[in-house]
Amino acid sequence: MSDLDFRGEELAGPERFEHWRTLALDSTVPTDLSSEHVEEFECSLRGFLLGPVKALTTTCPTIAARRTRRHIGASDPEMYELCLPQQGTGHLDLGRAGTVSFGPGTVVVGTTSLPFVSSARAQGGLVSVTKFYVPRRLVPIPAHSVDTLLARPLPTGEGVGALFGQLLLRLAEESDTYRPADRARLGTVVADMFAAVLAHHLDAERSIPPESHRRTLFLRTQDFIRRNLHDPWLTADTVAAAHHISTRYLYRLYQDNGLTVRAWIRDQRLDRSARELADPARVHLPIHELATRWGFSHPAAFSRAFRDAHGLAPSDYRRLHLSPAAP
Repeated sequence: MSDLDFRGEELAGPERFEHWRTLALDSTVPTDLSSEHVEEFECSLRGFLLGPVKALTTTCPTIAARRTRRHIGASDPEMYELCLPQQGTGHLDLGRAGTVSFGPGTVVVGTTSLPFVSSARAQGGLVSVTKFYVPRRLVPIPAHSVDTLLARPLPTGEGVGALFGQLLLRLAEESDTYRPADRARLGTVVADMFAAVLAHHLDAERSIPPESHRRTLFLRTQDFIRRNLHDPWLTADTVAAAHHISTRYLYRLYQDNGLTVRAWIRDQRLDRSARELADPARVHLPIHELATRWGFSHPAAFSRAFRDAHGLAPSDYRRLHLSPAAP
């Protein structure tokens, strides 16, 4: 599967829906679609690869999907399907314990190896859903254990679930910015984080290989740093203490990923500062206050670090990005 971007703007509503339906039937996970809005079917479909992991983001009116045993016999890539509604309500029936309903703020796990009936409904307007397909062979947890979590909404509001949900949504939003080598590595990250979420809910941490633990811990420390960039006392020691590991072990985690803790914290702060300097809504915020917001205690040190990173003083960077475009 290569990247896919379909909007069907050149097609009339019924033709657009039929083209969408054909795409679904001809995919590696064949499903049959139906909709109450065939005549005026507004839609967009974005598909991309992260190594062995496939992803789809769809926006459309209320829609239903059915995958039968005949479809499975025609093609079963043996994948877990992770569904994240961003707008609207999802419904999934695997033929076990009735239909489960779920909305934004949850991930629901399905599988390509079982028949299902699903739908996504909007309360006026459009539905937006992102799905990730993770090969079962990449998940180091027995399938019979994962089966107990199928069609159960898993919250993404806190802890490892929140980290996983943020990762998936960010990958969907920024898929165009990743190089092929980055995508392959990110697919591994998705599989590892998915295993961590499953283990959290199954209380099966021992079933995850040590390398998956390390990658998950690395991502958790990065998330912690991002959320605490405003703290001028944020250091490798505080990050390590928050995760109950030694500072030496934290250093090793970052070295294994070609990074240093101190430089990564600095680079994240400089990146956030650059975004705000280029934001018209922040034009009246004094530069020294902006520096303080992102953990720089000394304006002069901030200016030096910013110039080293971007080749311009903060004031010049702001002027360059907020100046009216030349006629």
